[in-house]
Amino acid sequence: MKELIAEKPLVSVIIPTHNYGHLINETIESVLNQTYDNIEIIVVDDGSKDNTHNVVAAYPKVRYIYQEHEGNHTPARAMNKGISVSRGEYIVCLGADDKLTASYIEKCVRKMQQSSRTGIVYTGTQEFGCSSEMRFPRKPRHKYSVLRHPHGQLGAMMVRREVYLPVSQKNQLKKAKTVGLYDEDLHGLEDWDFVIRASLAGWKIESIPELLHQTRVHRGGRVTYHANEGEIYQKHPFIKGYIFVSRLFDIITLFFTKPKVFLNRLWNKGVCRIFCVQKIVEPPEKHQHVWINENSILKKVNGLRVLDCGCGTGRWGYLLKKKGKDVVGVDIYRPYISQAKRHETVVLASIVFLPFKSASFDVGLAVELIEHLPKEQGIVFLHELRRVSKRVVLTTPKNFEPIYFGEDHPETHRSVWEASEILKALDIKLNTRKSAVECKENTM
Repeated sequence: MKELIAEKPLVSVIIPTHNYGHLINETIESVLNQTYDNIEIIVVDDGSKDNTHNVVAAYPKVRYIYQEHEGNHTPARAMNKGISVSRGEYIVCLGADDKLTASYIEKCVRKMQQSSRTGIVYTGTQEFGCSSEMRFPRKPRHKYSVLRHPHGQLGAMMVRREVYLPVSQKNQLKKAKTVGLYDEDLHGLEDWDFVIRASLAGWKIESIPELLHQTRVHRGGRVTYHANEGEIYQKHPFIKGYIFVSRLFDIITLFFTKPKVFLNRLWNKGVCRIFCVQKIVEPPEKHQHVWINENSILKKVNGLRVLDCGCGTGRWGYLLKKKGKDVVGVDIYRPYISQAKRHETVVLASIVFLPFKSASFDVGLAVELIEHLPKEQGIVFLHELRRVSKRVVLTTPKNFEPIYFGEDHPETHRSVWEASEILKALDIKLNTRKSAVECKENTM
């Protein structure tokens, strides 16, 4: 059962904008639809020449502030203006073209209230627009891990008001110093700079490994990001050295834990770049279960035509293709589909309603999949899997694993299954189990 929030402090959501009248309504709607209700919304218009004012005027609960644009083309000045007039105990600065999931503020407040020393909370993000990449927060090895790259979305982080207090202002906090506002002299990455200063000042930076934020990626956006990195290295000279040492540590760890992957990447990122030779296609690794015995699964896949249900990034397609199998993958998550198509024929569809004729495949493969479905949908899926395939190879964890990426994320575990339940749903008697279905239960 989720822990309830003891009290509901006011949260200020500041939306800096410049000529985003055609998108800002989506952003405002995502904030108004939060499960947390004690929120004030402030739109700071930094010199827009479009219809932003008219769009915001349609929302009576939103406070609108207009200022003439000055300085660099960053949201720093607009965010600082919003912070100065806000009243919330916690503050979120949200891009005018981004969106929050309904539970973003509630979950960030809950995480913030766990410790008075927590100054910043950020989450994973789902990119949309010109990219469909998912960015989950990096698992920290120490308190400075976020300085290298957060692998989440700092732009929509929740910040405790005390962190923003001007450095010159007297502060009663004993364990952490004030940081001040965003640096308006930077041409970009003002959020990364702020996190570096907050971390060095002693504030705890926490993350939530869920896709609670959605960021719109525009064409050329990544080029702008890399162009502004130099300013951060110039302002914080130690960061470049820290990044080098951190990556060196990762390389050494990879060499000892996964030597084959290490050699592939050495070839791809070293030899190929220097001599322009063909790259090695690395086996997809994201969201794969290392405790699964691949050989034992592959031995059970008899027949030429294979249906890979919940294909993910295409790992089983990659392995089966080497054995000459004709593999068709099915998944409902577009970011996975875009990666899996390098290794198998892919179909974007729900596994509960498989778009294939009966007995279309020799083997229906479902590795660590059924636990991601509610029981009712799982039973429907098993009937569908049995309908379209002559033989079933299925695995599921023996014990329930509390894997949670968010209510709507496909990697979240929703049910636990016994072998007898699966066999009953497949309408197969126990004494004919070996000849008709392979049901392998795995443990962590």
